[in-house]
Amino acid sequence: MRRILAASAAVLLASLLVTASPAAPAGAGPVRHYAAVELGTLNGAYPAAYALNDRDEVVGIVDHRPFLWRDGTMIGIEGTADWVAALDINERGQVVGGGAGGGAFLWERGVTIPLRSGDDVAYTAMAINNRGQVVGTFYPSGDGVPHGYLWQRGTLTDLGEIQPVDINDRGQILVSRPQAAIWANGRLTALGGLGNPVAINNLGWVVGTTVIEDYSLRAVLWRNGRATQLGTLGGTRDKPTAINDLGQVLGTSTTADGYVHPVLWRNGRTIDLVPRGIVLQTLPSQAYIGGVTGLNNRGHIAANVPRPSDWAGIATLFR
Repeated sequence: MRRILAASAAVLLASLLVTASPAAPAGAGPVRHYAAVELGTLNGAYPAAYALNDRDEVVGIVDHRPFLWRDGTMIGIEGTADWVAALDINERGQVVGGGAGGGAFLWERGVTIPLRSGDDVAYTAMAINNRGQVVGTFYPSGDGVPHGYLWQRGTLTDLGEIQPVDINDRGQILVSRPQAAIWANGRLTALGGLGNPVAINNLGWVVGTTVIEDYSLRAVLWRNGRATQLGTLGGTRDKPTAINDLGQVLGTSTTADGYVHPVLWRNGRTIDLVPRGIVLQTLPSQAYIGGVTGLNNRGHIAANVPRPSDWAGIATLFR
C-alpha cells in the first residue's frame, strides 16, 4: 500500500523485541535497480510527494495546494484552503488530505468534498482505504481537545480522544494516542513494544519506531501480537515510512558515518537502496535531505530527492 510518515499534518507540512526481521509472505521478487520518473512542476513550483497507489498515481502538495499526478500529468486539486496537502490515495483514485490550519477534504473525479458534520469541522484527513472510509482528527464544537473520526458515506463518526494514523481495508484503524494501538469495533488493542506507529497493511501488520536503551531510534514491525526490531545500516536512527501487503517495509536508516540512506526491509534483510538508484543525501552538510514516503504493492516508491545546491527537493516516482 501507500503511506506517508505518521505525524500531524502540521509536522508534515512544516517538514515538507527480537532483533531479526521476519520473512515476508511469498511473492516478493528481487530488488530492482530503480528507474526515476520526476513528477515535474506545476505553475513553476516544485511539489512534495506523500503517497501513491498501485496504479502509480501520486499525491502531495505543490505551491501550497494539493496535487494528483497520474499518467505523466500533474493537476492541482481545487476547492481547498491554502497550505493543504493531499496525504493519501486509494485504488479508486479517491484522494484525502488536510493541513495545519484544517481543511480536511475528499476529492473524487474532479469534485472536492469538505469533511465535516454540522458545525464539527475536520482538522485533517490522514488516510483512506479502498472502501472509501476516511480517518483523521477534528475538533468537536466547543471542545478544544482533538478527537479521532471515521467518515464514511457522508457521515462523520466521533471516535473519542484518539489520534488515527492509518486505516486498512478491514477497517482496522491505527492510532498513536493515547497509545500505539489498533482500534476496531470500538475496542483498542495495544501494540506492545511499539512507541510511534506509522502504518498498517491489509494483513493487520504495523510498522513504527521505538527508542532503545542507548536512545537510538529503531524501526519495528508488529504482527500477531509480537514486536520485532528491523535491521540497521550501522547508525542510530531508523525510520519506517510505509508497509505494503507483501510485508515489505520502506524507510530510512543512518549509516555509521551519519548519512541517511533509503532502505527496504524484506525477508529478514535490510537492503540499502542507494546502490539501486535512490539517493537522499550526497554530503554530510547538505541542507535538504530527501525522504521516501510511499510504497505500493508493485514495489514502486514515491520519494523526494535533493536538488543540487538547493533547499528543496524533486518529487520522484521510482519504479
